[in-house]
Parts: sequence; structure tokens; C-alpha cells
Amino acid sequence: MQCFHNRLMLRVFVVCSVLSAFIAVGQTSPPKFLYSTDLKGNKVHGYLVNATTGVIKPTGQTPASTHTGPTRVASDKGGYRLYVVNNNSKDLSAYFINRSNGYLSSVPGSPSAIGQTPTDVFVHPSGKYVYVTTLNSTSNPASFVYAFAVQSNGSLKPVPGSPFATVNWARALTIDPQGKYLYVSNYPETSTPTKNEVDAYSINSTDGALTPVPGSPYVEPNSAYCANGAWDMAVHPSGNFLVLPNMCEGIVVYRITRATGTLTLVKGSPFPVPYPPNPVVESVAMDPLGQYLWISSQYCQSGCGQETDTWKFNTTTGVPTYLESGESACGLITRADPSGKFVYVIGDTQGYGCAGTGLTPGIWGMSVNRSNGALKNIPGSPWASPNSDMNLYDGLAVTP
Repeated sequence: MQCFHNRLMLRVFVVCSVLSAFIAVGQTSPPKFLYSTDLKGNKVHGYLVNATTGVIKPTGQTPASTHTGPTRVASDKGGYRLYVVNNNSKDLSAYFINRSNGYLSSVPGSPSAIGQTPTDVFVHPSGKYVYVTTLNSTSNPASFVYAFAVQSNGSLKPVPGSPFATVNWARALTIDPQGKYLYVSNYPETSTPTKNEVDAYSINSTDGALTPVPGSPYVEPNSAYCANGAWDMAVHPSGNFLVLPNMCEGIVVYRITRATGTLTLVKGSPFPVPYPPNPVVESVAMDPLGQYLWISSQYCQSGCGQETDTWKFNTTTGVPTYLESGESACGLITRADPSGKFVYVIGDTQGYGCAGTGLTPGIWGMSVNRSNGALKNIPGSPWASPNSDMNLYDGLAVTP
């Protein structure tokens, strides 16, 4: 069944929300569209994804305009709406996705004002709510989660009580696949003392409002004088584990108590990334089938480079096991497609993250060997793309 933006907006919204929720509960789907942001150009670029080969090509639409300084991007689970946070204008752009060709059209009232610098965006599995993390300034550590309810015409309205305070600077957020809990990765505004923390909230199923779970916030393992924390995070498809790529420590895994949303550190966590040496761990792509996860790291020894590592994930214990490393240029944000057949890595095209690597910036695509999780470069990859010009501010979303 296809879903188009037309005059029957209420009917479209209801059908899209139902289909989005159905897909969210453990269903995998072939990839259809890929979207990435252009920080300096104030655009979001759309691509068609070949579901068989993973090759991408532009949709043919002139890249849609955002407000100023677009960074992170997210779609609902059904691939009907797209959301982009704008760093400079401090707001949120929202679009309908034409299901036949991937073209974007703005929803009524877009962009929605936030008033603080947004750092990440995530859509509730039902498609009914959109959440944005923010930070204020280096002189003011106030940070919040802004929550919006999606209206019948696609416009956004703040949920009751929004915004919701976080313990410190909020860098990234994620929601469990069941839509019950929301988690935020925070880091301190100063390098000492170093204490990275994770905020945990329960989500009101009626109105989308957030309530801290017992024990929140949770202190994340970290070394002295390393306050970078995790700038990305993901929940395992089972909803039982939260994974954070801690920039200094490696992979931090928490077990999620399903009844309450509380977190318990998995034994052995954090798990150091064995290769490359002394890496900066940047991003995590969770396998939608739950078998693997892929971690992107940057390292600088005699020259710099980027790696995307494959890890096997134990669904009983939550312990990840390192399998192999593969080169992927300037992998600042890594995302798996909804089928688990492909992994895409977006690189800084202006050379900031690529300096000294000798690798090609752009969008890299890799096919997944389902028997062992190994990645193989897709023919034609990387594809040149005018994407973000700032380290760790790239935006990438792959939709069904």
C-alpha cells in the first residue's frame, strides 16, 4: 500500500501511523530512500536505494531547503516523514516523503522553533512523537529534550511539559523499539571532573510526555580527563540492551529492565575497540536483525584513518565480540538499512575528518555478509556528496 501527501491529509496520517507502528515491532523492510544533510548549503539531499545492490542515486528532486545549519536527520519507521535539526537557526524542519519517488515537501508550520542548539533527533516507533536533544552554550550547561506531537496534518505541537531537563549537555538520544523508554547521552561542559551520564525516561503512551525512570541519570564508565562521552547511541531490536560508542572508552552496553526502563551495566563493559590503536569511537549502526553491530572509529598515528568494525552481539548476555575491521573513509555517522543487508557511512567532504587519511570522502555503502557480518564495498561507492563540513555533525537516514 502506498501513502502520498495529498488533500486527504487526515486519512494519510492515520494510515501512515498504523503502518509505521506495524513496521516498528520487529519487521524488517527493504531500503528505499537515503537522506543526508548539507550543513553549508542548507539542504537535505535525497537518494534512491537499489534494494538488491545497495547502490544509491539522486532522486531527481532539487535538494529540499532546510533552515540554517542542518545536521542530524531521522525518519519515522515507515518512511513517510523526515525530520532535520538545524544547528544555526535552532529549529526543526519536517517533511512528507513521497513514497513513489522520495521527493520531500514541507509539512505545515515547518520549521518548528526550539530556541536552543539542537544536537540530535529521533522519532517514536509509532510515528506520533518527535524528540530533539539540545544544549545551550559553553557558559550555560542547561540542556533539554524537546518533545513534539505529530498532528493530523503533519504539523508539530509541543507535548505537555516539554521541554524536559537533562542532567548535562545532551549529545544524542534513542528510543527502544517498543516505544516505552527514551535515553539521552550526556557529557559535561568542562573536562574536569569527567562524568558522562545517561538520562533515562519513560514515555507516556497517551501524550508523549517524559518522566525520569528510577535511578536516572546513570554514570557512564569513563577515564579521568576524558569527557567526550558518546555522540551516538542505539537500542538492540529486542529492547533489552542500550549501546553507546564512548569516544574514549569503547563500547558501553547497558541491560534495560523491560518493566521499568532502568539500566544495569553489562559485565565487562566498556569493551575496548582493539583496532585501530587508540581510536576515537564515533558511531554505532545496530543490525535490525539483532545479530551484529558496526562501530566507526577514527585514529591518528603516523597519519589518520577511519575504520568500520564488525561486532557479533550476544542477545542473551549483551556482550559484543569483535570480528573484523574494514576501511571506510571518514566514517562519522554509520547507519544500517532497514533490511540489514547494507551499511552506509557518511564522510566529511571538506576534509576536516579526512585530513591525512588519503581516503575518499562522501557516502560509502557496504553490503553485509549475513553469515559473519563482514562488510564489502558496494561497486561505485563512495558517492560524492555535498554533506556536512563539521566533525560528528553529519546527518544520515535510510528509510524503507
